[in-house]
Order: sequence, then C-alpha cells, then structure tokens
Amino acid sequence: MYKFFSSNSLGVYLALPLLMVVLRMRLILYPLKGFTPTDSDLFTPLWQLTFGHLAEGSGASIAVSLLLVLIVTIILIIFTNRFRLCGRISSYPGYVYLALSSGFVISQGLHPVHVFSLFALGTLYALFAAGEQFETSKRCFDACLMLSVGTLFWAKGLIFWLFYLVALITLRIANVRTILASALGLLAPLVIYATVLFCTDSLVGEMERYRVCVFTPVAFYKTGLYSRIYLGLSAL
Repeated sequence: MYKFFSSNSLGVYLALPLLMVVLRMRLILYPLKGFTPTDSDLFTPLWQLTFGHLAEGSGASIAVSLLLVLIVTIILIIFTNRFRLCGRISSYPGYVYLALSSGFVISQGLHPVHVFSLFALGTLYALFAAGEQFETSKRCFDACLMLSVGTLFWAKGLIFWLFYLVALITLRIANVRTILASALGLLAPLVIYATVLFCTDSLVGEMERYRVCVFTPVAFYKTGLYSRIYLGLSAL
C-alpha cells in the first residue's frame, strides 16, 4: 500500500476522492450528528457573507466541504513535489493530509478552517518560492496577502502570523524589504475590506464581531480513544 500511495500515477489521483469519501462516510450518512460547528463565535462577517446561506448539514455544505478538502490535498501534493520535500515525486503527503484532517468529526463538516487551510497553503508555497531568492519581496507580499485573506474567514488564524515571522527567519529572507512587503500584504486585504464596511456603515459592528471571533475560546469537545490516537500521530 505504501508503494502505491507514494507513487505519482493516475490511479493515485483517482483514488484520492474515493479515500476522502470513505474517511468521511459518517459525515455523508449522518450530517447532523455533531459534524457541523454551531458556535457562532467561529464565524467571521466575511464567512457569513460567503457561506452563511448554506444550511448546516445540507448537501451543498457537505459538497463544498469535500471540494475544499480535495483542492487542498491536490495543492499539497503539488507543493511537496515542487520543492522536493519528500526527496522525490510522491503523492503520499496528500493521503496523510486526508487521514489527519478526518481525525475530528467536528471539523469534517463545512468549517472556516477549510477555507483558511487553502490560503495558508498558498502562503507556504509563496514563502518557499521566496526562499529560492526568486522575486523575494514580491513573494513575501503574496504570502502575507493570502494569509491575511485567510484570517478574514477564520479569525483565529491570526496566530499563524507568528509562524510566518519564524519562517522568514528560518528561510534567511528576513530583511527590511521583505518585512515591509509582508506588512503591505497584511494590510491590503484588511484596508479594502474595512473600506467596504465603512461605505456600508457597518464598520464598527463588524469589527466588534471579528474581535469576538479572534478572542473567544473555542469550545472543547470530549475525546475518546480514536481522537487521542489521532492527536498522538499528529504530534509525532
């Protein structure tokens, strides 16, 4: 099985959606039994605007959730192959992501993390490209811009700014130009979005809702044997 998963053949890519459906079968069969987040503190104003019309547990929400996960999986494979993170061409990281992202049933339904993961992966791609000293400042701007857009969907993604700064130092591309480019990339989506809210006379109220999404603790859920095994594997 490892030999099949670590190859890069057409059969591997055809098996990707099949494995995803198998791992999330309970979501498809029982979509209203603890698979969708009901805590309003998770949802930013931009999330409500774009995905708020999708009813929890509906066929549309499940389809969008599966589509986002599949897109992230494919981009992750392209990313690892582009920068040779596995030492050779392989689809194995995509299968690992599918397995780990299916660990908690609360995150299997349509969740802000799915959208944020897409932008966070784009951020990593741009940072690694910057690490090759190719249009470094532009790549840092792109990376920070994508991360900023991602936090507009999942506010708690702001913590990843710390990892971004560490990545700049680790990749040895931290200098005045890249930091300024990163700051501009961070501010651009926020300024545009704030301008739209200001023009619609909803800036103050929406900023307060966003602040609540950032600082309100996420509800804790009981973990059983499978969840603890999942956490152990993730840490490893």
